[in-house]
Amino acid sequence: MRKWSMTNGSRPLPNFVVLNFLEQLCYGLLHAHACLIAHLDMKFDNALLDGSIPSSGDERLPLIKIGDWGLSRKLSSPFEHAANWKYSAHEAPELSQGVVGLSADMWSLGRMLYKLLKGGSFRPERNVDVSALDLSEM
Repeated sequence: MRKWSMTNGSRPLPNFVVLNFLEQLCYGLLHAHACLIAHLDMKFDNALLDGSIPSSGDERLPLIKIGDWGLSRKLSSPFEHAANWKYSAHEAPELSQGVVGLSADMWSLGRMLYKLLKGGSFRPERNVDVSALDLSEM
């Protein structure tokens, strides 16, 4: 999906395309989360384009599948503590405290959505209280 989004440059995608992508990714994560599986590495490189699906009119949109489940974890509850988790800047803030959960995938999905809508990267500083962000400006 990264390659596909790069062909669009830094321009935001049309809303109907973004909503379609988001819907497909949410359904994929919904299935995994229902089984208490956290992907933990959601990013454009792991959203794979596979064929296409019909859209309104003559347009066809890419069919998206979630790939690279190498960092995924089967959880015993929606949140677990993991002492050896290696945190990186693109991951959910709770991972820096060793809390591994389904919400980490939602954080990553939100970052992807921001890039699709705005055409730029969402990069909060590490010491920013993300719960206080004004999401209406995104």
